[in-house]
Amino acid sequence: MAVEHRINGTVKKELLFPEKDGTRIAELLQSGKVETMHSQEATLEQIFIQLTGRGLA
Repeated sequence: MAVEHRINGTVKKELLFPEKDGTRIAELLQSGKVETMHSQEATLEQIFIQLTGRGLA
C-alpha cells in the first residue's frame, strides 16, 4: 500500500504492508495527515527488500 502523508508541510511517500505495518497505517490515518492511499500489488523487488531489509544493488 502506497501512502502519502504530510510532515512539516512536505509530502512523504511510504510503502507499507498491511500484514506487517498495520499499526503504522492506523497511526497515519488517526493523524489526519494522509494525502493519498493506494493499494497495489507488490513487486518482487519490494517483497525482497521487505524480507531481507536490503536491495540487490
